[in-house]
Amino acid sequence: MAELKSDNLLEMMKFHLGTDAGKELTKKIGLVYQLNIAPK
Repeated sequence: MAELKSDNLLEMMKFHLGTDAGKELTKKIGLVYQLNIAPK
């Protein structure tokens, strides 16, 4: 399976959202996000 360019971004998001700062951000903005991944 090929590594996608988005893999690194998603890993960084997962790490940050697991921290106290990420949890506070989730509460503050209600954390709704959408990713559209499409071929070039």
